[in-house]
Amino acid sequence: MAASATSSNPQLFHCPTCGAALPVPDEAPSVRCQYCGSTVLVPPEYRSQKSQPIAAAAQPIVIHVDGQAIDVEQEAPQARRSIVGVITILTVSCVLISAISAVLIASGVFSTTRLVSQSIHQVITQAVVVDPAAQLTQAAEIAPTTMPTINPGYSIALQFGARGSGPGQFDDARWVAVAPDGNLFTAEFQDGRLQKFDPTGKFLSLINIPPDDQEYITVSDLVADYAGRLLIARRGHILIFDAASGSQSDAIPRSFPDTWYEALAVDPANNIYALHVAAGELDLIKMDSNGQMIYRLPQITEGLVKKTEISQVRRLAVDGLGNIYLLDESQNQVYLFDPQGGFVDRFGSKGDGPGLLDRPEDLAVDGQQRIYILDQDGIEIFDATGVSLKQIPSEYEGHAFDIKVDLEGSIYIITNAGKVYKLKVSFNT
Repeated sequence: MAASATSSNPQLFHCPTCGAALPVPDEAPSVRCQYCGSTVLVPPEYRSQKSQPIAAAAQPIVIHVDGQAIDVEQEAPQARRSIVGVITILTVSCVLISAISAVLIASGVFSTTRLVSQSIHQVITQAVVVDPAAQLTQAAEIAPTTMPTINPGYSIALQFGARGSGPGQFDDARWVAVAPDGNLFTAEFQDGRLQKFDPTGKFLSLINIPPDDQEYITVSDLVADYAGRLLIARRGHILIFDAASGSQSDAIPRSFPDTWYEALAVDPANNIYALHVAAGELDLIKMDSNGQMIYRLPQITEGLVKKTEISQVRRLAVDGLGNIYLLDESQNQVYLFDPQGGFVDRFGSKGDGPGLLDRPEDLAVDGQQRIYILDQDGIEIFDATGVSLKQIPSEYEGHAFDIKVDLEGSIYIITNAGKVYKLKVSFNT
């Protein structure tokens, strides 16, 4: 599905060779892919009224001069001038030959003149006869037998919210979580408002996040586990709330500067994963559901990024098997680790087309180990090996901060326009 054609968001279709997003030209029937160099015909449904399909164009007139085919329409007006010149020369030649023939007839050598006339006739015939094979034009030869179907296979199933500080409104909400029962939760960045909504987006209740001992309330992540709890990373602490009642049930304290819990994730066993992010430090921490340490892996990305390059890892996700995914915003890459924290693989590269990352913001993993990455162009979806599956363009309002996937595979994002979106994706198209 192409985006609506505006000056800031041009109409797009996809290159059938490499899958890159291509802009629909105003007039030209084809466009050159800047990624793979292919010349791609614009699908008929994207062409303007002035631009007609190449296959429907009138058949070109082709002549052969000196053994070379000339397409009169493509070479006009130069081709037309060349043809007129050839015909003019041949006409003059015929006049001269007629005069010579008269002399030869008088001299009794008519048979030789007949041979010369036959040769001239052959030259004229080869020069001006239209090639009957003109039906096989170059345009017809490069035209694809079938045009690609442009259908990203997604829909916006739900959207709600507005800017403001009232019930169901968002001032600077950056985090969204979806509980196993379908209820939704949003958290403001720094005013302590945690709001609860039912699966249809109806506001249910307000939960106030308490400030820390310095009276600060800054939330850096929000997740829901599979035991009916909400986990909130607030200025390095992990606060645990009961999702049903909205009351705080526990807290995992920080130990600054040694431990500062930043991004959070949970696995189906309700183990808690967190990133300790500090100046020059990036530790992966795994705890049980009560906050007891299982392991702590210091400098988890050491050796993956050159020391001369900038790395910024602040988001993580965990799949149903306990595999861990870290998102590097500066490197435009995803690092995959096994459940014990051993490095397995990496993928991703910078760019604006499908399968490429442009300043990624967050990531999530569904039950099929598909990886959803939120970046400036929309949502990039990859399989477990890092192969690009689909791109959802950023047709939602505002800049998206957070992305989550529920048990049914629906996607939730929250934007700075005060909106929460639920998207459904089909992978059969």
